[in-house]
Amino acid sequence: MNLAILIGVASYNRPVADLPACEHDVDLMNQLLRHTNKFPNTLELRKNTSSAEVKTQLAQFISKFKDQPVDELFFYFSGHGDLFKDDFYFLFSDFDEKRRNQTSLTNDELDSMLKTLSPKLMIKIVDACHAGVAYVKEPDALAKQLQTSKGTFSNCYFMFSSQSSQSSLQDSRLSDFTETFVEACATFTGQDIRYKDIVDHIADAFVGNADQTPTFVIQAPCVEVFCTVDDLIRKLHAARRTTRSSPAATAEPLSSGISQAIKARAAEFSNKEEVLEFITKLGEQLTRVAFASELKDAYKLTTATSETYQGIPGLEGVGQWVKENGADFFAKPTHVLKTYEVPEEDPYYYGAVFGSALNPSLSPQRKMVKKQIWVIAGVDCTAQTPFKSVRITAFPNYQNLPHAVAVIVFYLLEKGLRPFLYVSNREGARLGQTCRA
Repeated sequence: MNLAILIGVASYNRPVADLPACEHDVDLMNQLLRHTNKFPNTLELRKNTSSAEVKTQLAQFISKFKDQPVDELFFYFSGHGDLFKDDFYFLFSDFDEKRRNQTSLTNDELDSMLKTLSPKLMIKIVDACHAGVAYVKEPDALAKQLQTSKGTFSNCYFMFSSQSSQSSLQDSRLSDFTETFVEACATFTGQDIRYKDIVDHIADAFVGNADQTPTFVIQAPCVEVFCTVDDLIRKLHAARRTTRSSPAATAEPLSSGISQAIKARAAEFSNKEEVLEFITKLGEQLTRVAFASELKDAYKLTTATSETYQGIPGLEGVGQWVKENGADFFAKPTHVLKTYEVPEEDPYYYGAVFGSALNPSLSPQRKMVKKQIWVIAGVDCTAQTPFKSVRITAFPNYQNLPHAVAVIVFYLLEKGLRPFLYVSNREGARLGQTCRA
């Protein structure tokens, strides 16, 4: 018996942004699974995705089949996610950071629930970003968490849409990672497509993409077949192609294929004047930001632009991120000279240590010497811009409310703009990058 669980969380309570594509992701994935004729028992959750409802439905579905032999268990999630204290959190519609454990589900808890089914093969596919911001941390944090998770199952394929410091991209129609998963099946030239074939297709599709690098963990012989590809599955790809056009497809015919490719590529870029105009208008829009809810009477908002990054903490983490991922960025890390102390090198020291073992009164003392090293202290934009940061301050109109500050800094790419968000309130401060584009 094979089971499937599909969860898509498209609507979120503020301040977490809605993800309209996630509902479409689940619909497309459900179509794919139906065409495989492999998963007659499927739990699909995409309408009511509150934490209580999702956890209840999950528990009931798992309890229903826990005493039956399960050959393959297919789990799919599209929505917001977050890495917190070495665990991955699936965030639901009513997510509240102050009630994190109640309004989300940890990867560890999910594994414990799924483990009760004792599947011979576990498939886990997660197309998620990290709660509106992806906090800058060690690049392989997610990979380490997945390596720990795989020990729960004897045979498994885990596919996460991005690394812990990256975004998972989508438009209003579909998420890139989910679309590529389906594309791998629909364009497969053989008959029986393995899970490893899908992994290879996705990995190749994101090569050179500095914004999104999928993460995979495999603990299996790599012979497991996902499905037999037929005309119904191939038509999924054909249907999607009719809904998306590219600059190359809409460009006027040219006499040369090379010149057509050049023109299509050029259409993806903006000139200097267009970029400056966009950033200027962005600043103007942000200066008019205001609360639309009941908070409009509780706070007074002020917005100011700045040509510097002065007073913004955590930029050293962004500098490290740009160093590792910023090949297409008009930005560079900044450095400071750090002084530290180390014991002075002494070729006779260890001989003296041996002598002190015979006579403790002769215990050697090593002199401390100062050394210096260049370390990343921040990051700077190398392109000309009207401003470098925007500070939005919420001044409370009542003494029992906290003061809050949000700072947006951004860096230009060859074909876009990457903002980072800093929020400061009574609970502390964070600096992160926007997640869903």
